[in-house]
Amino acid sequence: MTTRLKTTIGLLLLAVLLTLTSITLQAKPQYIAKMEIQTGYTGDCITLAMAHSGWQPTSIHELKQSQRVCLRQTVTIDPTKMPTHSAVLINMLGARTIYWDGQRIGSDGTVGSDKTSEIPGPIRTPHLIPSHLLAAGEHQLVIEASTFHINESVSRLFYDLLITDYDAAMTQPLHSTTAAIFLIGALVLVSLFFQAIFWLYQRRSSYQIFSLLCLSSACLLAAEKFRALYGYTYDWHLTRLHLIMVFTFISTGLLPGFYLFYYQMKNTRYWITAITIGLLFALMIDPRYDAKSILMFAVSLLAALVINLLALKQRKTGAVFSSILFVSVLLIFLLKPLALVFSFVEQWFVLIYLVIILSIITTLIGEMKRNRAQALTSARLETELLRRNLQPHFLMNSLMLIIEWIEHKPQAAVQFVQSLSDELRMLIQYSAKQVITLEEEIALCRRHLEIMAHRYKADYQLVVNGQIEGIDIPPAIIHTQIENAFTHNRITRGAAFTLNISVDKNQVILELRSPYKQKSGNKKHSEGTGTGEKYIRARLKERFDQQYDYQSFADDQHWVNVIKYQAKEG
Repeated sequence: MTTRLKTTIGLLLLAVLLTLTSITLQAKPQYIAKMEIQTGYTGDCITLAMAHSGWQPTSIHELKQSQRVCLRQTVTIDPTKMPTHSAVLINMLGARTIYWDGQRIGSDGTVGSDKTSEIPGPIRTPHLIPSHLLAAGEHQLVIEASTFHINESVSRLFYDLLITDYDAAMTQPLHSTTAAIFLIGALVLVSLFFQAIFWLYQRRSSYQIFSLLCLSSACLLAAEKFRALYGYTYDWHLTRLHLIMVFTFISTGLLPGFYLFYYQMKNTRYWITAITIGLLFALMIDPRYDAKSILMFAVSLLAALVINLLALKQRKTGAVFSSILFVSVLLIFLLKPLALVFSFVEQWFVLIYLVIILSIITTLIGEMKRNRAQALTSARLETELLRRNLQPHFLMNSLMLIIEWIEHKPQAAVQFVQSLSDELRMLIQYSAKQVITLEEEIALCRRHLEIMAHRYKADYQLVVNGQIEGIDIPPAIIHTQIENAFTHNRITRGAAFTLNISVDKNQVILELRSPYKQKSGNKKHSEGTGTGEKYIRARLKERFDQQYDYQSFADDQHWVNVIKYQAKEG
C-alpha cells in the first residue's frame, strides 16, 4: 500500500470520526409540550405574565381557534447542553409574538383581538435567542397568540414548540424535503413516460390511468411538502388542505381504478361507483383533514386488495405479488393506526406509494415484454395465414380450373377469378390485424364458399343464427374451420354450414356446425391436430391468453367447433 493511499484512507477515517463525534455531541432539541394559559384578558401579555393568579396548565396541542391567548412557561437552561446559537422554533397556525425573559425576540404577523385586527404570519419560524439571555438557570418564555383566520376544523393548531439550534432549524425544511423533491421528479418522469407509451406504443386504458396516478401522486406530495418548502402565512393553510384533499381523492380513486382496467375486470361501472361512494363517505365521516386522508387511503387499499384477490382467483398475471403487497399494507394500518395519523405523508404515504408504484412498473414492464412476444407471434400467424391460403396445391388446382374454363366457360372463369381475388385481398387485409368484426369474418367465409361452389359445381350456404353486431374475433378462425371441412371431409352438394351465435353476460359463444363425412383413411380432422387447428388455437391464445375455451368434435352428421370467450376492450 503506497503512502499516498494510506494518507487518503487516514483522512477519510478522520472525517468519518469527526462527523460521528459531531453527531454525538450535537445538542438535542428541548421540546415544550405544556404551558400555562390565560384567555379573555385585557392589557399587555408580558405584564400579565408577571402575575401569579389566573393561569391554567394546558397542552399546547389543545389550543383552540378564534381566540387570543397568553402562554407562559419556565425553561431551565444548561449551557453545556445548549448550542451556541439557540432559537425558539415555533410551528403553529396563528399570529404570535415571542418574549424571552421579558424581551421580545420575534413576531410572526400581528396578534389581534378579532379577525379584522389580526394579521396572519408564517406557520413555522425559528427566533434567535440573544446570547446574553442564555445564562444557566431558569428563564421565562412568553407567547402571545391569536387564531382568528382558521374557520374550519383542523386536527391541531400548535404543531411544535422547542428550543433548538438556530442553523439546524433554518436548514431542516430543505433536508426534510430533499427526498420528496426527488420522488416528485421521478413520479412526473414516470407519468410522462407512460403517456408516451400510451400515445406511441399501445393505447391501453391501464397505461393512461397509471400515468395519471403518478401525476396526481406527485401533485399530492408537492402539496403536502409545500408548507416546509415555502413559508406561507397561516391563512392559506386551509387552501392547501383543500388541494391535498382533491389530490388525495384523485390518487386514491385512480389506484384501484388502475387494477380494474389492467385486469379487465367485469362490471367496471359498478366498481367505479362503489369506490367513489366509499371515498365520499371517508370524506364526510370525520371533519379532521388528516383523518380524511387516512380513511380515503384505507378505502383505496381495501378496494385494490379485493380487486387483486379476484384477479388472483382468475389467475391474472401479477395478481400474486400485488395481493401480498396490499395485505401487508393493510396489516400496517391495523397494527399502527396512531403512527399513521402523525406521520402519514412523511413516512407511510411515500413508502407505501413508492412500493406500489414500483410493483406496478415491474408488472407493466413484464406486460410490455409479453406484448413484444405477442407482436412476434402475430407476425408469425399473419405469415401462417397467408401461407396456408397461398399453398401451391390450392393455387395449381385453381389455375388449372381457370385454364379449363377460359376455353369452354369464359364467364365462369371470370367469376371464379373475381371470387378468388376478393378472398385473397380480404385475407391480406385481415392477416395483419389481431381482431376483425364478425361481419367481416362471415363475409370472408361466404367468399370462400363461393370459390368452393365454383370448383365443385355445387351450391354451399352459410346460415347465421343470432346477432352479429358488436362482436370482434381473431381473423379467419371460422374461415379456417370451413377450410378444414373441405380439406378433411367429403362435402355433399348443396350442404349448408350453420353458425350459431349467442352472447350471455359478456360471454360470446360461437358454434359452427359443418357437414361431416370423413374421407377414407383420413383422421386428421377428428384428431384436431392439423395446421388449421393449430392456427385457430394460436390466434385465440394471442387475443385472450388462457381466457377462452375451444372444442372440436363430431356430432351425428356434423363436425362441431365451439369457441367461448369473454368480450374485452380493444
